[in-house]
Amino acid sequence: MYCDNNHNFCLTNFFYILIYSFGVLVLNEIILRLYYESLIKDFMDRHPQQIKRERQDKKKHLLNVARASDMKTIIKNTLEENDISKAKVLYKKAVSTIDKMVNKGHLKKNTAARRKSRLTRHINSLSS
Repeated sequence: MYCDNNHNFCLTNFFYILIYSFGVLVLNEIILRLYYESLIKDFMDRHPQQIKRERQDKKKHLLNVARASDMKTIIKNTLEENDISKAKVLYKKAVSTIDKMVNKGHLKKNTAARRKSRLTRHINSLSS
């Protein structure tokens, strides 16, 4: 296991003692390994570009999650709408959003086609 030379104690031994002192006999090696990796990440030298890339990735991730959530909400609202005139307005907006997601690379072509087909079937069922 990893023993940090900058500190006076070995981190893993410390956690083995800590866990044993609480009476837990079964150690989850995965949890310790994840904790160990997070500690090493803090001690490692990192290039400024790597730090910047991580910062940008977090921002992009938040935007991507928000876009996906908006798309799902619009689709859900369209499928729940039973009034044909309101449903057609929502349908237009939903199809536009799905197409934007495809153009930005967030959805595959066939997935988008399947979702648009589902919306179209719902609109057609309302009109008949």
